[in-house]
Amino acid sequence: MKVVYFTKEFPPCVYGGAGIHIENLSKEMSKLCDVEVRTFCNKSFEEKIKVIKSKKWGEIFGENPEGYLKVLEVFSEDLSLLKEKINGDIIHVHTWYSNLAGVLGKILFDVPLVITLHSIEPLRVWKENQLKEGYNLSRWVEKFAVENSDGVIAVSTSMKEDIKRIYKVPEEKLEVIFNGIDSNFFKPTFNKNILLKYGINPDIPYILFVGRMTRQKGIDLLLEVFKKLPDGIQLVMCAGAPDTEELRLEIENEVYKLKQKKRDLIWIEKMVPKSELVVIYSHANVFCCPSVYEPFGIINLEAMATETPVVASEVGGIREIIENGKEGFLIPIDVLDDPMKGFNVLNRMEYVEEFGNKILFLLNNPEVAMRMGREGRKKVLKKFSWEMVAKNTFRLYKKVLKK
Repeated sequence: MKVVYFTKEFPPCVYGGAGIHIENLSKEMSKLCDVEVRTFCNKSFEEKIKVIKSKKWGEIFGENPEGYLKVLEVFSEDLSLLKEKINGDIIHVHTWYSNLAGVLGKILFDVPLVITLHSIEPLRVWKENQLKEGYNLSRWVEKFAVENSDGVIAVSTSMKEDIKRIYKVPEEKLEVIFNGIDSNFFKPTFNKNILLKYGINPDIPYILFVGRMTRQKGIDLLLEVFKKLPDGIQLVMCAGAPDTEELRLEIENEVYKLKQKKRDLIWIEKMVPKSELVVIYSHANVFCCPSVYEPFGIINLEAMATETPVVASEVGGIREIIENGKEGFLIPIDVLDDPMKGFNVLNRMEYVEEFGNKILFLLNNPEVAMRMGREGRKKVLKKFSWEMVAKNTFRLYKKVLKK
């Protein structure tokens, strides 16, 4: 069997959970069958996997297109990935960025199509600020791919229910396959020199955020939480790749105002190498995941694998990773997410207060924090490995090919 993956992200161009997923899945899958990756990243190389890179139409769209032009540029890269004929048994696409290539590849070369939904476009209404009219196209192409697929993978049970509700996908076409983590790499790893390199004081407790700069990740909520915490606590934010310039400026402004009163805020805007990120996770007293929408949340697995307790929103797939009071705490969040009415956190004040209370509880009860950290790693080792993800996905491929 040969599987052909279509993806925007592939190493070294990885900035989110979907990129981490395809990087690790492709490596594990190459042990089970032949693998080819077609990617937007023109720097990609993998010794054991054939990699085909897209061509950008920069002369048409310019250096950094805005709004709907950004979506048209994505579609142009999709088309370029089809220049070489597909010689494989399964096409597997990841995120809306590569959906058009997958569907056209299926039709052109009569190859079954599998789609993994890492998120669902209609549930990310804030994307309209980033893509403008192009948001209509990103929603359309995702729906187009789901409807034309032979198998649909949801990364959590919660997401499976969303897919059934929004896209009316029949049960027999859907499969839940959790994300995984490399627990041999993500494990407790300590080096105070790495902290000092990034301006983190090893002698002062710190809470940690890791994620993209997007409305989805709730950075604005975390900044409100930090504002209310007492002095003597550091906030370390590993946050880059802003969705829009407007959002970057908004966060910059909030950080600037906070730093006038609370100087223990360290914002690392660049991509931190994984070898250093695992150290930052390990030294953290609490990992914070204030997401307003999170189909899965690999970042929580990374924190848990390093034995760091988690405080997170009780939303989406996070509820299937963390048991409240065992590996960390879940904070109820009431989100209005409607294409007609917009996006808003309805219980914002209560959420911020409770999130801060749970952080303080863990900081004031280190023995509880340590126990939760150990429970987190124990769960990761038991339930979330890339080997298991690959085997379950390979089983789905065989099921699709039998139809």
